Amino acid sequence: MTMSREWFREVFKEVVAGFKKRDCELLIKEEQYTGGNKNIPYICNKHRDKGIQYATWSNFKKSKIGCNYCSYEIRGKRCRIDFETIEKAFVERGYNLLAKPSDYEANTTKLSYVCKKHEGKGVQDITWADFNSGCGCNYCANEKVSEKFRLDFNVVVNGFKDRGYILLAKEKEYINAHTQLSYLCLAHLREGDLKIAWGDFNYGKGCRFCGIERTAESRRKDIQYWKDVFLEKGCTLLTKNINNSKEKVKFTCDKHPDVIQESALYHFQEGASCCHICGKEAMSGENHHAWKGGVTPEKAKIRNSTEYKYWRVGVLIRDGRTCQCCGNKKRRELCVHHIKPFSLYPELRTDVNNGITLCKYCHDAKYAGSFHRVYGTKNNTEAQLYEYLAKRKEELALCK
Repeated sequence: MTMSREWFREVFKEVVAGFKKRDCELLIKEEQYTGGNKNIPYICNKHRDKGIQYATWSNFKKSKIGCNYCSYEIRGKRCRIDFETIEKAFVERGYNLLAKPSDYEANTTKLSYVCKKHEGKGVQDITWADFNSGCGCNYCANEKVSEKFRLDFNVVVNGFKDRGYILLAKEKEYINAHTQLSYLCLAHLREGDLKIAWGDFNYGKGCRFCGIERTAESRRKDIQYWKDVFLEKGCTLLTKNINNSKEKVKFTCDKHPDVIQESALYHFQEGASCCHICGKEAMSGENHHAWKGGVTPEKAKIRNSTEYKYWRVGVLIRDGRTCQCCGNKKRRELCVHHIKPFSLYPELRTDVNNGITLCKYCHDAKYAGSFHRVYGTKNNTEAQLYEYLAKRKEELALCK
């Protein structure tokens, strides 16, 4: 059976009157009302700051109070006790209540107070419901728990003594099992005072230096083990005493018995090559991953050789790592130039007397006014060099 619009109009008038009776204002019109089981938006005039609320007409009519916030206030007033009773209860527990009667709205309202025993901890908050159920100062509660599980200090002292430690902390410093206590380890007096909580100590922990030594001892291998490791890699171990894997040991390679080499043991644990010479041979020439059949130019081989590098360092040291043209001393900007051409005098390529230190601004062709910019980069003569040095020094003198 379909309900008429007139019937809804009569019901809506009853709904409006019901909400108005409880000082609430409906936010829908008559044609929007569809029945008592649908949520209706409304605003309570006493709690406009709370915004729009929703309720069905049937539930709103059953409550007989008003909006949700009105309901909370009425329930709070029913359970609300006299403020003088609250003050008396706080004083009996050793607290100073800072909240005023106007601050107390209901049992769930937080009240500020100060514990006389812990005034230095500042102001704390608690509701009367929690306070009345036995709760109180957090710091007092922590102390009670600590006292409950706190051992006699003599038990703590004897516990350290049985493990070979000297307890330095005094009884007043021992608060609970989490308090850090200072002590000395007889085996490591040089390390000074150490600290540990009784809870950790009783669990089995102790001096960290003793722990490191025990770990090292458990992992330490005997000398025969290392000899076998070297033999497997074609080497002979010469060192007789080994303390740890970071220690450098002496050995010889069966392929190079005349050379005594040194290396740390952990390199062998990682699977690296024992002999340094064998390692270089395995990574050079045809064995190198970038080998292209020996296409490197002869000039590049000479400039990358060990003799050529020693020649360059020798010239820099002789010239005091200073440009002989402008006096530049910045190491990253220094170059070594052949006095007699590299291509025309192959026998003098690594002769220290055939080199001179110049900076890149006086040497490289990419800088204006440099030697190679003026005279080019091929078949330069000794006369050109000295001529350039003389002119360059004159120019620098005029600039000063």
